[in-house]
Amino acid sequence: MLELADFTLNKFLEDFYPNGMPEKIAFFFFEQIVRGVQYMHTKGIIHRDLKAPNILIKDYKIKICDFNVCRFINEDLENPQPLTRVGTRNYLPPEFAKGESVDKELWPKVDVYSMGVLLYVMLYGKEPYKYSVDFVNPGRMANVIRNINFDKEPKVSEEAISFIKACLNPEIKQRIGTNEMKNQKWFQAVGSEFSKITKTKKFGSHKDLYTEILR
Repeated sequence: MLELADFTLNKFLEDFYPNGMPEKIAFFFFEQIVRGVQYMHTKGIIHRDLKAPNILIKDYKIKICDFNVCRFINEDLENPQPLTRVGTRNYLPPEFAKGESVDKELWPKVDVYSMGVLLYVMLYGKEPYKYSVDFVNPGRMANVIRNINFDKEPKVSEEAISFIKACLNPEIKQRIGTNEMKNQKWFQAVGSEFSKITKTKKFGSHKDLYTEILR
């Protein structure tokens, strides 16, 4: 049981940013999500259903919820099961379409793909594509992913686009991991702006920082 949150991220977007968040605001929330997922992965947990409705906002702090279909990387079973295809359609990675076994060391990158979709939703206010029955053919799904439309309103930076593409790489082995995210140009560029704000002023709460960013 969790305390009652103020919003889900999905509801927050609908109410305040139906056409997508400014990059600073998206970073404010997404960076918290990254830290949460990194911590989850250090505990050997793969969420497998990261999406806007499963991100809670309480006093502008992020909480990840709904671990209903999570898996433990280090589960000690006599007959360990492969990473099965579960989750929400428009957030599912292409390796699930292939129906192939995913090596355990790559399991965390399933969550990274969902995070890439999530950031797209945060910046554009909509999902990058709609799931199709044709995605049982992994080649078709990979083609759709590679042709996601980033050239539309609202305009986002090339660094943000590159970051999302790195998360959505159809080849799981080439997809970035959560530990690599902070080395990406978008993370460093927007993160440096946050550093300037936090170094010049102390904030008593996440809400205070959020208010400062809005100025």
